[in-house]
Amino acid sequence: MTRTLDGEVCEVGLQVSRWTIEGAAAPTTVVLAQSRVPDPVAVLEAVAASSPASVRKLALVEPADDGDAFDAHYTFVELVRADGHAWLDLTAECGHSMLAASAQLLRAQRRPGPVTVRLSTGRSGRRRVVTCTLRELGVDGYTASVRFPVDPAAAHPLGRHPVRAGDLSAVVVDCGNPYAFVDAAQLGISTPEALFAAGNEVRLPLLEVRRWLAPALGVSRSFVLPKPAVALRISPTELFVRAVSVDDWHPALALTGLVASAAFMDRWGAGDPAVRIASPRGTTTVRCETVGDDHVVVVSDRTVRGA
Repeated sequence: MTRTLDGEVCEVGLQVSRWTIEGAAAPTTVVLAQSRVPDPVAVLEAVAASSPASVRKLALVEPADDGDAFDAHYTFVELVRADGHAWLDLTAECGHSMLAASAQLLRAQRRPGPVTVRLSTGRSGRRRVVTCTLRELGVDGYTASVRFPVDPAAAHPLGRHPVRAGDLSAVVVDCGNPYAFVDAAQLGISTPEALFAAGNEVRLPLLEVRRWLAPALGVSRSFVLPKPAVALRISPTELFVRAVSVDDWHPALALTGLVASAAFMDRWGAGDPAVRIASPRGTTTVRCETVGDDHVVVVSDRTVRGA
């Protein structure tokens, strides 16, 4: 098999490209298959083996089967590099990479925007359909929004109250990725400025929170889960968040972090379902919408560009 990057087509009918997404920790390498592949992980392993050291996120997009209630299958892996070795971590999801996958699918099909792409996704067999709506932005990208389904009854796998995690306690919210929210007051943080200026004195205790909680969540073999975060609640509709991605601070906040933060604020059924979530890169307004029995978190105005 020929494995190439930068938009070239592989011998087995795979097209590989890279996308940058506003707010993401790293670009995503998207592998677009013209038909379903027998082993998605094997394909991603092969692409990872020929990728530059800078590649950290990979996603495979396959067409849906006839009769499916969605447009494409999506598989995501995180490429974790440390001490001269590399591992593919299959335990996490990445909302920004879902946008990258949708953008590559639309580019290949040359469909004009706005277009809605429904991706079937989920780790460890837990499937969900995430809806991405993209509108063309010039010749090299899209503006995008995401509707991420949430089950509020299942969003707190360890309960709604804080659980002990070593010297700290945390509330775990699982909406795509499990996030362990540590109240900022436990770390002596009372202002957004102190939160965003914190260094290893806060980051290292958060990594201990991840190690403590991973077994209880069934992700002991993960290099990235649960994702630990410090939460500073300003009001019922405003939250400041800083999270760790793999082992270092996330430069902003992952899209799944925005979803988990919105679920943490629990605004479904409220008169104003909007939540303002501030991270080191700015503030995002997300919405907790209820349609019938369905609950979704809506994140809008993301920018996706070809790298």
